[in-house]
Amino acid sequence: MQMKGLKKQTAPLKFLIGLACSECFTYEGLIEKQIHENLGLNLQDIKKIQIKGKLQITTHSGIKTISLAEAKKHTRRNCLPCKDFSSELADISAASLGLDGWTFMIIRTKQGEELFSRAEKAEVLATRKADEEANAIDLLRKLSNKKRHPK
Repeated sequence: MQMKGLKKQTAPLKFLIGLACSECFTYEGLIEKQIHENLGLNLQDIKKIQIKGKLQITTHSGIKTISLAEAKKHTRRNCLPCKDFSSELADISAASLGLDGWTFMIIRTKQGEELFSRAEKAEVLATRKADEEANAIDLLRKLSNKKRHPK
C-alpha cells in the first residue's frame, strides 16, 4: 500500500511491524486439501505450522511434514509478483530464519529503534546480538535474494 501511494490507508498507521514472507498459501489448497484431506489431519489437532526447509505441522500426536515444492502448489497468485521477502518498508521486520525459540528482528527506522528500545527496557522481550546468528543472517540474505530474483 505504501509503494502504491495509498496515503489515505497508510497515514493512520503509527508504526509497521512486517513479517518475512516468501509467499502465502490458499486456505482451501494447503489447509483443507493438503493437510486435512491428503494427510488426514483433524484441523483442531494442529498446534502450529512452521516452515523449516519444509512445511512442519505440529499436532498433539507428533509432527507431519509437507515438502516446500508441494506446499508451493498452493501459493496465492497475488504473492507471485512480490519481491520483498523481509518487509523492507516496515519499521521493524521479524523473521524465524531457522532460529529455535527466537525471532530475528531487523530494526529499519528511527521509530522502529525507539519502539524496540522501549520494549527492551520494559523487559517485554529478551534479546541477544544478531552477530551470534551468522546462519540466520546468511539465510536472510539468501531468501531475500531468491525472492528478489526468482528463477
